[in-house]
Amino acid sequence: MAKPRKITGLQPISHLIKRVTGKMLDHPNSKAHRLWRDWRRAVGDLIAKHTEPIRLENGVLHVRVGNPAWMSNLTFMKPTILLALQKSYPDGVIVDLRFKGESLRHKVDTTPSKPPPTLPPSLPEERQKAQQLVEQVSDPDLKIMLGKLYESHLVRKRCDPAYRKR
Repeated sequence: MAKPRKITGLQPISHLIKRVTGKMLDHPNSKAHRLWRDWRRAVGDLIAKHTEPIRLENGVLHVRVGNPAWMSNLTFMKPTILLALQKSYPDGVIVDLRFKGESLRHKVDTTPSKPPPTLPPSLPEERQKAQQLVEQVSDPDLKIMLGKLYESHLVRKRCDPAYRKR
């Protein structure tokens, strides 16, 4: 049974919002997402279906492999895969690969990935509406986070027909 977390004290809600949405608002292309995308591009859909990049640590990319046959094949393909990855990371971020034979944790989608759509900048009236909504909030950090979140919502609502229907 999991050990219950110890509550260490109250924190402003802005910290929670930043933990949950901060990275998405400030950096929609996170390092983890980029690593998965670049791994798929380097190895192709077939290999990506049987593997998962786990972590990048000290220049070594650790990769989970779903079965022993793929583990053997990937060991022989390692130099080719490493060269392909180094094209995506030319600054020497990835210098080696380590394969680990384990069950895959996630079902890997084999459809070709396309870059996520980027939102256009917000319009002045959207920024103004977001500022008006949060003007009563006294915590400055919370005010900023809620403003960004609502502004992003307004832009999505304007640009994405599927989002409008919600």
